[in-house]
Amino acid sequence: MNRLTTLIRHWIGNRYWKLRSMSIWGRIYYFYASHFGRKRSYQVDANAYNFLFLSPRPSFELFVDSRVWNRASERLPERYTIPDRVSLEVLFPMTGQCYDSLFSNPLPMWGIYVNGSVWMRIKEALPEQYVIPDPASTRVLQPMTADYYNSLFTKPVSHPGIVVDGKVWGRIAGALPQDFRFPDSGTVETLKNNMKGVKA
Repeated sequence: MNRLTTLIRHWIGNRYWKLRSMSIWGRIYYFYASHFGRKRSYQVDANAYNFLFLSPRPSFELFVDSRVWNRASERLPERYTIPDRVSLEVLFPMTGQCYDSLFSNPLPMWGIYVNGSVWMRIKEALPEQYVIPDPASTRVLQPMTADYYNSLFTKPVSHPGIVVDGKVWGRIAGALPQDFRFPDSGTVETLKNNMKGVKA
C-alpha cells in the first residue's frame, strides 16, 4: 500500500513540475490537448494501398492501420504485387481454370486445384480441337437421355440424370403424330367429363 501511495505521489509530482516549468500558454495548450485534443488516428482508407495488388478491388468503408501497411509497402521490392506474378505462373497449371479449353461448357473453377503434372499430360496427349464431352459422343448419347424426348410432353420436366433406351423411344416418337403430346388433350377432356359424371 505504501509503495502504491509513493508511485501515485511520484506521478502527480512529475506532472506538477512539468506544468510549472511551462509558460502560461504552454500550460493552457497542454491542458487543452490532454482533455479535448483529438488523438492521432492511424486508420486510413484501404484503397490507398491498391498499388500493392495485381487486381485491386475497391474497398468501401474499409480502413486499415497505416503503421502496419506502411512498413509492409516499404519492405517490399519496388514492383512487387500481391499475389506475386512468379508465384502465379507456378500455381496456374494447378488451377482448374487452366484447363477450360478442354471443355465445351467450362464452369467457374475458382479455388479448385488439380494435379498439374497429370492434367498437363492429358492436355498434351489429346488432339488439338478435342473438347470434353466429345461432340461425336454427345450425338450418340443424346438419344439415350430422357430430356431428348421432352418435346413429346405438354409439361416437360428436365431429368438430366435419367437414361432411356433410345431405340424404344425413337420408335415411339416416330410412330406418333407430329403434333401429339403426352397427355393427349382429347384423353384429358374425356377423363374430366367422366370425373364430373361420377361426382354428380
